[in-house]
Amino acid sequence: MEGGKRKGGIVMEKQEREKAAAVNEELKRLLLRHLEQPAIRPTAVAGLTLVRREAANSSERCFEKPLASILVQGNKHTVIGTHAFSIAAKQCLVSGVDMPSTSYVVDPTPEKPFLALFFYLDRQLITDLAMEMEQDLPPSGEDSLGVAVADAEPDLLEGAVRLVKLLDKPEQIPMRAPMIMRELHYLLLAGPQGGILRRLHTLGTQNNQIVQAISLLRRNVTATVRMDDLARRADVVVDALGGLRDRRAVQEAAAKAGVPLVSAGISGLTGWVAVVRPGENGPAAYLGAGDEHGGGVEETEGNLAPTAALAAALQASEVLKVLTGRPHQKGLLLFDLAENLFTPLEWAR
Repeated sequence: MEGGKRKGGIVMEKQEREKAAAVNEELKRLLLRHLEQPAIRPTAVAGLTLVRREAANSSERCFEKPLASILVQGNKHTVIGTHAFSIAAKQCLVSGVDMPSTSYVVDPTPEKPFLALFFYLDRQLITDLAMEMEQDLPPSGEDSLGVAVADAEPDLLEGAVRLVKLLDKPEQIPMRAPMIMRELHYLLLAGPQGGILRRLHTLGTQNNQIVQAISLLRRNVTATVRMDDLARRADVVVDALGGLRDRRAVQEAAAKAGVPLVSAGISGLTGWVAVVRPGENGPAAYLGAGDEHGGGVEETEGNLAPTAALAAALQASEVLKVLTGRPHQKGLLLFDLAENLFTPLEWAR
C-alpha cells in the first residue's frame, strides 16, 4: 500500500498514522496528569488500569485474565507462553485467554516514563458481539495461541481517551463507561486482532472449549472442581497421572461425560497405552488401586526418560486418531523396550 507503513501486522495510511499519533499525544497528557508518580493504578472505571514506570526493573511474572493493553509511551518486552513480543508506543496487545506472562519495560526514565493502560476483556460481551457481527471465523495462524500485537488504530485510541476522561466525571461513569467499553470491544473484534477473539469466544469452537476449561479452573482455583464437569467440556480425556489411585476416578469421570479416555502408564522400560471408550472396563479395572499413597510398581522400578517419551508419543497419536475419527487402538497396547516388544490386548467383554 503506497504511503503505508507495516508494523505489528497492520498497514496504515499516512493520514491514519498522523491521526493516531495526535490522539496518542492526548492520551499521554491524560496519563501524565492522572499518574504524577510511578504506579499501577486501578481506576473507578471497572477493569481499567493506568500504568507509569520510571525505573527499569526485573522481570514481572503474573497470570493475567484476557485483556487489551495500549502502550502510550516507551517499549516493553513480554513473553506469553512460549512466544515473545516487543511492544512499542501506539501499539496494542490483545490476550484472549488466561495465561502466565513475563514482562519488563525498556529503559524508562523520570523524564520519559513508560506509560500504558489496559482493560480486562468481557468474555460474554465478546461472544454476544461476535454473534451479532456474523463474520466468518478466520483460519488459524500464528496468532492462534490467543495473543496478538498490532498498531492501535485511531478509533481505538479515541475510545481509550474518552474512557480516561471519564475519571474527571465520576458521576457519569456508571452510565457511560459500559457504553465505551462495549465500543472498545467491538473495535477490537472488527480490527486486525479480532480473529483471535472470535476463534476463542465463538461458542462451540474447540478454542472456545479450551477457554472455558481454563476459566473454570481459574475461577475455582481454591474450590473443588468435579472431573466430570471438566470432561463434559472436552472431546477426549487424557490422563498424565502417576500411580494408580486416581486412574479409576478419571476413567469414571470420562465415562460419565460420555467421552473417550486415552490413558498411559510406565515402569522402568515397560509401559502401556490404552483407549477406553464409554462403557468399557479400561485399565483401572485390572491394575488395582495401588497403595495408600497411590503408588504402583513404578515406585520401585522408576520412570526412565525413553519409556516416558514413547508412552507420551503413543498417547498423543491415539488422541489425534480419536479427534480426527481415524481407527484407534482398541484395548491396551503393552510395550517392552528391553525386548522391543509391542503386544496389543483387547478388553474382556
